[in-house]
Amino acid sequence: MLSVLVRSIGRSSLERALHSISIQNKKQLLVVLVDAKGDLYESIPEATELVDQPIEAAILASTESKQLTLRLGVTKSAKGLVRESSTSLRHRESVKASFRVPGWPDLHAYPFNILIASTGQSLERATAADLALKIGACVSDRSIFLDDDDTFLHGHLDVLESALMREEDAVLAHTAALLTFEASSDIAQSTEHQIGKQFEPWELLYANHIPIHCALFRTELIRRKGLSFDSQFKVYEDWDFWLQLQSLGRFVWVPGCSARYFVSDAVGRSSKVHQIARDDDSYQRLWQKWLGWAPSDWWFDLLARTGPDLNRLDALEQTIANLGDVNKVLETQIGQSAQISAAQQQAIDDLRRALETQFGENQGLHDELAGAMREAHKLREAMKKQEQDLAHLIQQSAQREEALQRDHHQREQALRIELSTAYDAAEQWRR
Repeated sequence: MLSVLVRSIGRSSLERALHSISIQNKKQLLVVLVDAKGDLYESIPEATELVDQPIEAAILASTESKQLTLRLGVTKSAKGLVRESSTSLRHRESVKASFRVPGWPDLHAYPFNILIASTGQSLERATAADLALKIGACVSDRSIFLDDDDTFLHGHLDVLESALMREEDAVLAHTAALLTFEASSDIAQSTEHQIGKQFEPWELLYANHIPIHCALFRTELIRRKGLSFDSQFKVYEDWDFWLQLQSLGRFVWVPGCSARYFVSDAVGRSSKVHQIARDDDSYQRLWQKWLGWAPSDWWFDLLARTGPDLNRLDALEQTIANLGDVNKVLETQIGQSAQISAAQQQAIDDLRRALETQFGENQGLHDELAGAMREAHKLREAMKKQEQDLAHLIQQSAQREEALQRDHHQREQALRIELSTAYDAAEQWRR
């Protein structure tokens, strides 16, 4: 199941964004629409199939806005769309034919199911994104964001999903978008600038190279690692989220442009419209957060790749100012690694000493056992000799007894002869 996560304040461009989803030709698709303005809260019970309240509470509890109340409703029958292991829906026998709220499009008019989420209050960008993220993680295996002023082009979801399914070890697939100015009459000229590119992990520390609607990611990590949008960021909340995902797995790049990123003409037509203000408080917050969180190999790669050509970086002055911070982070991580290595060496030495002690004890036991076995062998030999001597004595005793029996028999025969002779002599004398 794939979910498209839309956060909206009810701008007129929402209808255009939802239409761009409808041309994707995806059957297993659910749109999660977070009402960041609070307008739809009262209309959800009347116009949608409600989601069980315990599920609403469980989803809200996983966000940073636990004090809010949440109402969820689905615009069409959602049987089989929600993950059975985590949630379920309570169905009505019928649903209203239309969903009419002033300023909002008819949410029943689209060929896909829309799961509407509203707290009845206005939500900050990060809070709305986090709510959409947690719902998407509950109802789907893959998710992608779409702000209500941007659009997908034909095949956008297909190319990203194919890439993500093909690269089983990747956590995210991303592509580029065409920068489009709302009031422009010359679309061809205004869409020549592409935003989004292939990059190395360390490059994400310096710039957000992923338009929010150009990245399809697996939600299993969201559930398992408890990833969230950080509410301290009023802007760059998506950048921080990409950094979180990048630190946990590999991104796969999909060449091409299959989405539009709309910007008001009032911003200006410079290719620097997406440029980062390095001295901005939000960027400084992001930088300070990831000084301590980014893997050490990102910093080594950053210094190795940019060191020789530092003047090529857009943020040269900021880079030079931040090198001291980077150096402190690296020194801290090296120190931690040294402490870990020292602890490991100490553990190895302790184990070696314990093994040597055990070996000495075992050797002593072995010697004692060998001595006992020698004594047992001697005792067995002595017993064998005693058995032989006893057998010899028994044989001699038997021989002596046999000789005594023969001598006794001979004497008995002689005595009988003598008695017979004396008897015969006595008979003759009597006669």
